[in-house]
Amino acid sequence: MEDRDQYLQTVGRALQMLDCFQDTAEWSLSGLAAHLGVNKAVAFRLVSTLRRHGYLEQDPLTKKYRLGERVLILGLAAARRVDLRQVARPVMEWLSQETGESTFLTVERGGFSVCLDKVESSHEIQLMMQVGGVYPLHRGASNKVLLAFQPPSRIEAYLRAIKDQLSADGLSVEEVKAQLQRIREVGYAHSVGEVTPDAFAVGFPVFDGEQRLVGAISSGGPTYRLTPERLRRIVALTQEAAVRVSQRLGGTTPSGESERGATSTEIGCDHHWPVAAHRYGARNGPVAGHGGGDGAGRPRWP
Repeated sequence: MEDRDQYLQTVGRALQMLDCFQDTAEWSLSGLAAHLGVNKAVAFRLVSTLRRHGYLEQDPLTKKYRLGERVLILGLAAARRVDLRQVARPVMEWLSQETGESTFLTVERGGFSVCLDKVESSHEIQLMMQVGGVYPLHRGASNKVLLAFQPPSRIEAYLRAIKDQLSADGLSVEEVKAQLQRIREVGYAHSVGEVTPDAFAVGFPVFDGEQRLVGAISSGGPTYRLTPERLRRIVALTQEAAVRVSQRLGGTTPSGESERGATSTEIGCDHHWPVAAHRYGARNGPVAGHGGGDGAGRPRWP
């Protein structure tokens, strides 16, 4: 039973306020006050305190509040202690060995993508994404897949917040929405040159036992090593790695609505080919003939 003599109502309300941002990325002051059942004066003191300590920040244009960088820092510290990295590491090592490329584990923290772990390839030239690095969610396969599978309200809030940045990059909100919709349809993201020039990446989402998005597994490297057949193989193996990590966390993975993935035009080839030979979420191992298995299409898991 809770000891009420040891409970600080103000601290409790501040924590409840932070919880409001779990499913809704931005809040107005009046919205927070109404949701918490307090008057605006109390809500203002709470947000002012949280802003002062870096847990909230205010959009200068909309005046709405969103999570600050201190939440990102604490979230990363907490993520280092959970089992996700330990569960994913042996599968990532297997994936890197089979694909010959670097593999990455990314998580969403505070509206950014954070690289939680990395297994480097044996090649001299590699995709440069550093452990602990913070990246925008709308650029690169390992990051985009984290945004695509967020609740619609969080996607909308994120895109509103970076609208000016998108315009500076020659993109529109509608274009990015279409990209995210495509990722949800096929079940994974594929990018070329969005984070590192002349580099490609393929990323799949990872879910836990409560079917929550907890991260993404991705493979990537320089485009000069990429061929249509090799991309097919990397997509299939990265898919199986993400499925395996999700299974070890007690989760399942969504089936894509389309079985056709990236086309050759995305890596500068002059013909098209299907990438995904079966829907994301299949349990039958890598695509037959792609190697890395036991001869029956099943991978040799660590």
